[in-house]
Amino acid sequence: MADDNYNVDLSGLINYVPFEGLGSNGLLKFDGLYTGLVTKIIPGKSGTGNPKWTIAQVVQDEDEKGQNLVSTVLIGGVDSKGEPLIRQLGAFMTSIGMTLDQIKKFASDNASKPPDVKTLASLFVGKTVHIQCEAEPYEGKMSTKVQNYVSPQAYVDAKAANAHRKPRRADATFSGPSTTTTSMSLNVGGPAMSNGAPKTDAAAKLASLGLPI
Repeated sequence: MADDNYNVDLSGLINYVPFEGLGSNGLLKFDGLYTGLVTKIIPGKSGTGNPKWTIAQVVQDEDEKGQNLVSTVLIGGVDSKGEPLIRQLGAFMTSIGMTLDQIKKFASDNASKPPDVKTLASLFVGKTVHIQCEAEPYEGKMSTKVQNYVSPQAYVDAKAANAHRKPRRADATFSGPSTTTTSMSLNVGGPAMSNGAPKTDAAAKLASLGLPI
């Protein structure tokens, strides 16, 4: 007789936290420049303790529409030369269409009352970004990585010149499992969510810039 009658201990669900996975990176047919819709941003810390965002974006270009790409943007700390790594956030903000003057004004307007990291991240969910992508091997498989965030004009110019798509460079060298691990950090130099996120001063100031979605 099967032992199919027993009590279920539910105490383990008292502090249950759903998994906030962002999915895995797709493999695009070409390297190059793409547009992506930001679907989720999760704040965290890098391996060296620097604050970061892990960003999920879905490709909007018709030839690869729906492909998921995940990237990391450092939003604090300094590099080996003492330069601020938040320049990566500057590149991300540039990619949604903010000008240099707008970025500087946004930073200045919020200097005296810095927004908390989750509220700041929520301001960029739903925005369209412009990204430079390149495929590379990782743990024996090929996937496409976000290498840089670029300006909308850079994307438009490359597309006009039919230079926004390039053969995957990694295809020529990939011959099997990778023996090294790769990081998701970018090589950059560098509308608020509709789920009830508070409309902070930072949100109002960002909205006042009239940026395209």
